[in-house]
Amino acid sequence: MSKILRVAVLLCAAHAAVAAQGTGSGVVASLATSPRALALADVGVDRDANAWSLFVAPGQLGTLNTLHTSAATESYLGGTLLSALAVALPRFGGVVAVGASVLDYGTISEIASLVPGGEASPTGRRYGAQDNLISVAYARTVARTQVAIVGEHISVRIADASASAGALSFGAARALNERWHASVALQHVGPALSVGVTENNLPLTARVGVARSAYHLRGVELAPVAELRQVRGSGVSAGIGVEAVRRNVAGAAVAIRLGYAMRESSDRAPVSGGFGVELGRWGVDYAVQRFALVDQVTHRVGLRFRRPSR
Repeated sequence: MSKILRVAVLLCAAHAAVAAQGTGSGVVASLATSPRALALADVGVDRDANAWSLFVAPGQLGTLNTLHTSAATESYLGGTLLSALAVALPRFGGVVAVGASVLDYGTISEIASLVPGGEASPTGRRYGAQDNLISVAYARTVARTQVAIVGEHISVRIADASASAGALSFGAARALNERWHASVALQHVGPALSVGVTENNLPLTARVGVARSAYHLRGVELAPVAELRQVRGSGVSAGIGVEAVRRNVAGAAVAIRLGYAMRESSDRAPVSGGFGVELGRWGVDYAVQRFALVDQVTHRVGLRFRRPSR
C-alpha cells in the first residue's frame, strides 16, 4: 500500500508540473532552460546566440564562431529541481552542441508493515521520479540561412516504472535585413511515452520568433523580441519582451529583462523578468516567474561562458 501511495505522491508532483505547462509526457522538454528566455516570456530567439539556443532556437547555433557553455538551476514547483547544461563548439564545418536537462521530483522513503495490520516502519527503500532530456545538435549555414537538426533522448521514471523515446527537433534562422532576424523551430517530433498504464504524447512544439538589433537611447541598448508558439494540445501562445543593456568602456554589461506572455489557461503569471551581468567572457543570469494557482515564485540562476573569438 505504501508503494502505491508513494507513486501517487510522485504522480501528483509530476501532474502539477505538466498542468502548469499544458503538455503531456516529457514535460522537461517543454521548460525554458535559459534564464534569459524565461525572463522574456519564454521567447527563444536572441540577437546574440549562445549555447542555450540548443533548447529554444536551434537554428541560431549556426551563427556561433567560438566555444559557448551555459548552466542553470532552479527550485521548481512543489519542491522539484530543474537543472540544465549546454555546450556548443564550432566543428566539422558547422557547430556541434550537446546539452542535458533534468527535472527531479525528489525521493520519499518507503514505510510498510511486514505483516498485515502490523505497525508500519521504514524499509530502507526509497522511491523517486525524474524527467530527463539529452540533446545533440549539428548546425551550419546554408545559403545565408542557419539550419540545425537535433537528436533527442527523452526519458521518464516514476518509482519502478520508466519509459524513454527518441525524438528530433529542427530549426532555421536567418537575418531578414540589417536590423531584424528570425528563427523558426519544430521540436520534439517523436513517439508517445508509455509509463505504466498511461501513454502521453511528447510536447510537439512549433515556434516562430523575431528579434531586432538594439535601439540606442542615452547610452542604453533596447532590444525587442517576440515569438508565437504552439504546443500539442494547447492553443497558440505569444510572448513579447525587451532587454535593456548598459555597457561600459571596460566591456562589462548589465541587462534588465521584462517579458509578457499571452497563454491559454496557464497557471503562470503573464509577466516575468530578470537581469544579467557580463564580465568579459563570463555572464550570470537571473529570472523570476510566479505561479498563481500554487502560489509559488520560482527563481532561476544561470552561468554562461564564451571563449574569446580568434
